[in-house]
Order: sequence, then C-alpha cells, then structure tokens
Amino acid sequence: MKKVFLGLFLASLTLSLFVSCGKRENPLRPRYLYHDPWRFDRVFESLEGNLVEDPALRDVFIYLPPMYDPNLHQPGLIGEGFSVLYLLHDFGGDYSTFVGVYKVAQIADRLIEEEQIQPMIIVMPDASSLALASDALKKQRGGTFYVNSDLLGQYEDYIVEELTSVIDENFHTVVNKPGDVYIPDPRYRAISGLGMGGYGALSIAMRYDTLFQSVSAMSPFVSFESFLTREMIDKVFEENGISPDDFSYSSYKSLSPWSDSLHPDKTYSQLIFSMAAAFSPHDPADPETANYFPLFNIAGQSYGVDLPFDSTRTIPPGSSIWNRWLIHDLKTRLTNDHEAFGDLSIYLDCGDQDELELYEGTRAFSQLLSLYGKEHTYIEYSGYPDYPAGHDNFIYDRLVEILKFHSSHFPPPVYRR
Repeated sequence: MKKVFLGLFLASLTLSLFVSCGKRENPLRPRYLYHDPWRFDRVFESLEGNLVEDPALRDVFIYLPPMYDPNLHQPGLIGEGFSVLYLLHDFGGDYSTFVGVYKVAQIADRLIEEEQIQPMIIVMPDASSLALASDALKKQRGGTFYVNSDLLGQYEDYIVEELTSVIDENFHTVVNKPGDVYIPDPRYRAISGLGMGGYGALSIAMRYDTLFQSVSAMSPFVSFESFLTREMIDKVFEENGISPDDFSYSSYKSLSPWSDSLHPDKTYSQLIFSMAAAFSPHDPADPETANYFPLFNIAGQSYGVDLPFDSTRTIPPGSSIWNRWLIHDLKTRLTNDHEAFGDLSIYLDCGDQDELELYEGTRAFSQLLSLYGKEHTYIEYSGYPDYPAGHDNFIYDRLVEILKFHSSHFPPPVYRR
C-alpha cells in the first residue's frame, strides 16, 4: 500500500534563480520573487567518503523574507540580522519538499505580510540517500535520520557544524564578536522538522541545546518501541511477498528494501532498512551474521545492516542490535538524561490517524517531558471523515503553527530596515 509520506519524490523544480553560495560569499539578488527561494549547492566535508558513496555535493534551499536586501543585509554585522529556522525534511523527501509540496515560502510570505510572524530565514537542507533508493530510477530515496552513521555518513555533523557555519558566513544572521571570532547568537536560531526530520530536529536539539532558542517536531519518530510493533514488522514481510504464517529463516533472509516487478512498493521495507543503516550498520569485522543483510559490495567488501527483529518477527529480549537502536531512541535518551533540551522551548504535534501510529510515541514523549518538568506544547489534531489526519495530510496548516511558534520565541527583530 503506497503511503503518501513516501510520495514526495519531486521532479526538478523550475526556478528563476540559481545561486551558488559556495562560489560567492555575498550573492547579489534582485527584489524577492514570490515563493522562489535561493538554491545553492556545496560539497560538505562531513558527507565525503561515506561507504555507500552518496554524494557529498548537496543542494540547500534558503527562504529569504521579502525585505531581505543583500546590499543592506550583509553577513557578519555585529548584533543585527534575521532569525534563522532550520527545517528538516521527512523520509522520502529532500531539500525541495517543503518548497514544492508544502509551499512553505508562500506560507511565510503571507504570515510576514500579515505581521503574524517576524521575518526569518528558513534553511532546508538535503539528508536523503540515493544509495538506499528502492527503485532503479533513484526517485524513491532512502533516509539518513540526521545521525552520524559509519555506513551513510556524518549527517549530524553536516547540519550542526557545517551547514550552520555556511549560513552564518553567507547570510545576514545575528552574530556576536567577543574577540576576533564571530559567534552566532543562539537566541535567533531554531530547528524543526517533519517525521524523520522531526526526529532529527529533536535529536540535535537534545545534544546541542545551547545552539538554539526553540525546537519543534511534526509527527516525529520519538519512540522506536511504539513504532516498531509486530504489525509494522509484518508489513515488511508482506511487502516482500512472504505469507503471514511463514517464519522460515530462508524467507527472513530474503527481505530487502529494493523494489522489483513483483514487489513494486517497498515503503515499509525501505524505511526499516534506512533506519537500520542509520542505527545498526553491520560491522564487517563482526562474525555474527544471523541478522545481517548485505546491501552493497564496495571494493570487494560487503556492507549492509543488522535488523533488530528475527524470523519470528519479534525483537529478542536483550538483543544487542536493539540496544544499538535504543542509543538513538529519543524516549530512552530523555529517560537517561532528564536535563536534555536545557531551557529550549519545545513544540510537538501529530495527527491522530498517522499511518505509522507515531501519535503513540509522541504522546508518551510528551508525558515524559511533563514528568521531568519540561514545559512544552503538544497538539494531537484530527481530520475530517473524508480527509483523515494522516502523516502528512495537514502539513500546510501545521507549518503555519510552527512558524508562529518559533517567531514568538525569537527575541524582537534586529535586522536593519
């Protein structure tokens, strides 16, 4: 069954502006064109040398508010600039999803014009995986979950260390200069995301709470236990043509994320294998191969992932593979570190008919935040009889609330008029 949240594989967007910030520190720009963000590409060192040979050259969309004037709004001007929201895409999408599908630029333009939000820069990076694309045309891209993976690359470093520096060096963001070094002002930074991007935003904010003022997540993966249920595992087997009563090891070892003519839809399989590539890549030196699934052969060496469930479609008690997943599990991390998020302002939401049942984990995560005295907002929204609140049915509306939330927590604007 094809899921909407994986139907976001976009054709090339026809844009009137193409700018490479990697080639020009202060790109010139005419009057802002309605909903045409900047696009630039750059080779990010954090992604170079990844084992699956995904490109380190990544496109990024930058939304600049209508009043942004490159002649007036220079990078590096002390104590003035625009607030910045880093907006992370979902599994199956890429840097263009929020622009092409959810129309975030039109939303921001309207809210700024109506003075419902303060002007802000919105940064939309690419964290998709071509190597894990399930189809031969590389349209149904895999995901990386914004973590540092021995197999996929250093995606957390890519966002936190490189991308933020690129934005501060090339755009009019708020910085201080206590000495000879420009220091970004975290009060004017926020991070958000949808689904996989919601996971990434929360995960990064938990580890780097002093870099941001606020964090938000739409339909995030926050509890692997709530998500990876027997029902979800059964769907992976079903997509691979394995009958419900087949628990054989040979059938189990035939699981794969790759689509073929008999099994064209590998939505759940691709998701689970991408999560395993992020959280439990197989160590080639590990002789234990019972749960190992080879995916790539590079220079004569096999690389792949360890799945946390076995042929009985359950996660064995005390599983070392599952423990590796739990290292990245946000609910587990919060339980082990009650001080995570620091003083960040936190917003969560989820549809009450999310196809992945992510509302279960998000509810539990909200309750845990309350238990540990973390003030936050959690909204579980409903749809209509003919339009349920699925994983991405109401994202246009949720983005309105996300932008308002972050705008309300940024300090008053300090950009030059």
